[in-house]
Amino acid sequence: MLTSNSRAIAISLKDKLPIIIGDTYFLHYTLFPMLTDSNEDFMLEKVRGFFREYMDSEDYRIMHSYTAYDDIMSSIYTTKFIEELLKKLEDELTQRGQQMQSGSEQGWKSQSIIGLEQKFQEIIQESLVRSMAHAKNKTKEFMEKFNDVRELVDVGKKPGTFRNIIDLTEKIMKIYDAERILSFTKKTTKSIPLFTKIKKRREKHGDELFGYKLTRDVKEAISREIALPEELFYYKLASTGFMAKEKIVSGEGAYYVAIDKSGSMIGEKTIWARSVALSLFKLAKRKKRKFFLRFFDAEVHPEKPISNPFDALELILKVGSEGGTNINKTIRTAIKDLHELRDKTNTIIIITDGKDDVNIKAEELKENNASLIAVMIKGENESLRKLAEGSKGQYLKAELTEEGALKLINLLRR
Repeated sequence: MLTSNSRAIAISLKDKLPIIIGDTYFLHYTLFPMLTDSNEDFMLEKVRGFFREYMDSEDYRIMHSYTAYDDIMSSIYTTKFIEELLKKLEDELTQRGQQMQSGSEQGWKSQSIIGLEQKFQEIIQESLVRSMAHAKNKTKEFMEKFNDVRELVDVGKKPGTFRNIIDLTEKIMKIYDAERILSFTKKTTKSIPLFTKIKKRREKHGDELFGYKLTRDVKEAISREIALPEELFYYKLASTGFMAKEKIVSGEGAYYVAIDKSGSMIGEKTIWARSVALSLFKLAKRKKRKFFLRFFDAEVHPEKPISNPFDALELILKVGSEGGTNINKTIRTAIKDLHELRDKTNTIIIITDGKDDVNIKAEELKENNASLIAVMIKGENESLRKLAEGSKGQYLKAELTEEGALKLINLLRR
């Protein structure tokens, strides 16, 4: 968000700022942008020189790979660049103003309005290229994170989507350890194939058309069969039946991920666990499975399971480690949350270092068509092992490495 001072600077640039905005946009959108050889305006000539040098850089090549022929990405880059440029110019003016007021430049208080405006323009002119370089670096950092977030949430181009990704990216850039988690996740998700095996079953109602079949149930018949002449309609009803669509739906239920956030998980444990959660979110998208997320300590958080991609990503990155551990309550909560989805095969994945006893029976999971994958970090929990294996799931000893994450992902994508 721009401050009132930043807006004042934008107004003071008058006809120059629209030119800078237009050049920034087309420099990134156009596949082969061209600049003029020179500009008569001294300030715009500085801008032209900056862009000329920028176009020959590796930074431009990277950014251009995101933005070329992409109106939305080019607009986002331009908006962020101008925002950072105005912020930096405001900082420069504030710093110079403080110097002038402290007496480093005499006559500050006695200058006329015209004199102050002239000084204002001189400072902007002096600091423009420096501010543009700063804006370029900040925008590059933002766009790289923006692209990471866009790939993770993977929600297409629905109205409001990019605004949500921009807001989420800005929040993430302020979160401690977010960079490490995102970097780890990028490495593991590269190993998830674009097309994975999806178990499907035939049903009357579904998402995809499988083919056609014959039926005597008039309610299932396609519309043109209902519209047949009366004699032919009754002939089909009495003999072969009507043509009807046969649909298929995914037979796979949800991935329900529960991550231990107790005090003992702080450090490498929680970074690995949260990175794995992001990778499982990506896997769920590929396999067209529902994804639910919760964290737990002595209680289960938040109040309801998270399934919205923006909320899930933000929660994964910002949650802290504190409190005790209650695995029993967490699994019971997961069973309750998945109760309505028991017609499909659901998988509960719990990642913990907790050693508290679990007294839930495997039958409780089986009755709700759920299995348990228990991932134990640096420890042992025999009661959790028995429950996982009894539910036809698995008990894994976590390796806090990329290979350890891939081992779990490969198990779940079968």
